[in-house]
Amino acid sequence: MKSYGKVIGLIVSVSVLVAIGIIIILMLIHLALQNMHGGQVKIDKMMDNEWSFDIAGFVQEFITISIVLLFWTKVNKRKISEIGLRDDKFKSNFLKGVALGLLAMTVIFLVLLSLGAIHVTSGNSDIIKIVVGFILMFFVGFTEEFMFRGYILQTLLENRPKWEAIIVSSLIFGAIHISNDNANTIGIINVMLGGLLFSLMYIKTGSIWLGVGFHFMWDFAISYLYGFADSGNVTSGFLKSIPVKAQQLFNGGAFGAEGGLVFSLGVLTLIIYFLRKNKKTCVLKNTKIRIL
Repeated sequence: MKSYGKVIGLIVSVSVLVAIGIIIILMLIHLALQNMHGGQVKIDKMMDNEWSFDIAGFVQEFITISIVLLFWTKVNKRKISEIGLRDDKFKSNFLKGVALGLLAMTVIFLVLLSLGAIHVTSGNSDIIKIVVGFILMFFVGFTEEFMFRGYILQTLLENRPKWEAIIVSSLIFGAIHISNDNANTIGIINVMLGGLLFSLMYIKTGSIWLGVGFHFMWDFAISYLYGFADSGNVTSGFLKSIPVKAQQLFNGGAFGAEGGLVFSLGVLTLIIYFLRKNKKTCVLKNTKIRIL
């Protein structure tokens, strides 16, 4: 068994390299935009252009996947198929995740609407932009599950007790969102609870695909269907949900639905559901075994 310090050091190394890679590519995009606009583009305005945001998003996911794969194959010395990808039921698990994610986000939207916590108007009618957002959110969901559950959680599970691994990986997942625009305490706690939920999905199935489906549709429905900010990131959705200022405790304010107590209730309900499910059937019964 590796020492805890070495495991955490490995995880931190991956995270730092991912962050450095993303910063470098954003700087390159910024320089390219400056050249296109005669050097007049300011760094704080770079992401005002949604297409630039989308391009940067795709590049960011590619960098993250590449670095995680490099560490998994060269440092962990494992096969690519062993990073949570192997699943005889990956299609059904993915589709179940998509359906459950859409259902959960729709219920949260309807509850907020019924409480008068949001005002809803028409949003983006650009179908191409919605389709690009659909594809981008799939890659976001896949990449984050690939890194946080496929790599980080699995590495911890193989070296630490189950609940310690789940909690540490969920804390890391929440911590990376602290720097998001308009982050609030409830929002970061909710993201950590989301990490816990995705961890339970991974342990339930032994792969990332259920979590990928749910995570993908969580992000897509929040931002591109119902028009909330997604963890502080603002995009143009099919609808536009405007939070009522007096009810930010419930609607999450500028951070988006994830920053409110209604979202907390939804995630906690799903966590309880998967805790009960995992008692009945669980692929990962031994907390110290090689996962796949």
